[in-house]
Amino acid sequence: MILLNILIVVLSLFFVFGTFITLLNWGYWWVRMFDFPRLQIGFMLLVLIIASFIFYDYSRIWHYLMTGALLISFIYQVRKVYWYTVFAPKQVLTYKGGETEDSFSILVSNVFQPNRKAELLINLVKKYKPDLFLVLEADKWWDNQLKSIESDYKY
Repeated sequence: MILLNILIVVLSLFFVFGTFITLLNWGYWWVRMFDFPRLQIGFMLLVLIIASFIFYDYSRIWHYLMTGALLISFIYQVRKVYWYTVFAPKQVLTYKGGETEDSFSILVSNVFQPNRKAELLINLVKKYKPDLFLVLEADKWWDNQLKSIESDYKY
């Protein structure tokens, strides 16, 4: 039972630390890595909260402090994840009309430098004729291949 309590404490400290270290404006990878698995961290916090209620007898003040820190961390993670769920209000309205003169089209392509199928991209650009065409991760080879459509997209 003592080993289980130690495991709960160690995991709790790790996930509480991982939750609140992201509040610091540090660009270190070991800090920023906690920004991404928020759903997984939230799930683990929930498991640890339940484990705390089951295995702590709340005879010591640190039981309350640890459970409180877990609850605050869980609420923080849920608030961060909420905006990416179906429960959050939509920020972009659904377009219900046809094309108008007030609209423009964008084509963005991440070409992935080792990819050498430039003709497929050029055909796509010629087919859709976007107003704005952006190429990501292009190298000198891609720059040379896209010269045939450069007159339509000078910038």
